[in-house]
Amino acid sequence: MYHFPSDLNLDDLVGSEVHQICLGPADVQFRFGSRTCIAVQSRATLVAAESAISVWTGPDGWSNREFQQMLGLPVRQYAVLTDRLLEIQFMNGLVLQLHDDSDQFESLQIYPGGDVLEQIVV
Repeated sequence: MYHFPSDLNLDDLVGSEVHQICLGPADVQFRFGSRTCIAVQSRATLVAAESAISVWTGPDGWSNREFQQMLGLPVRQYAVLTDRLLEIQFMNGLVLQLHDDSDQFESLQIYPGGDVLEQIVV
């Protein structure tokens, strides 16, 4: 809906590990050691060797259990590839792609350092 800003600052993610992946009926939340939380209501894709290995599609959940591979992995870097795609790359080569798929509804919220007052809505 609002798209990813090109100057999105998620530097606190770098070096931080995925501590929790929380599954709900309408979203998935990624909680990092830096206390940053990303709550996704659109599509999330886990990629290995340039191929999707698991996809979150909202109410349908994950396509398989491969998403669990992210647990405990430290983040190597992140990049806003387009205003509709954020990539989070892990030290082992896995990549989490977060998509802004909707022009009508919010796709995700980012809470840097867990601070709800600083939330970024995409």
